Amino acid sequence: MIYSIVTALCLCIGFYFGFKIGSTKELPSIKRTIRENKQRDEEEKEIKKMDKILGNLDRYDGTSKGQEDIV
Repeated sequence: MIYSIVTALCLCIGFYFGFKIGSTKELPSIKRTIRENKQRDEEEKEIKKMDKILGNLDRYDGTSKGQEDIV
């Protein structure tokens, strides 16, 4: 039931944007605000930090050999 509703919704959205792009002959632009850019940068920093933490866990052998500092 849900799959048929989602399929119909995607079809309607596709027709709408297809009509919009076809009438203007260009893709709609997405403008990001300064706040969104800062939030995205903070998220990327958190992801890098988590990658370092997980890498340290993978390389852990009982000593500090191969460990990276987390800032």
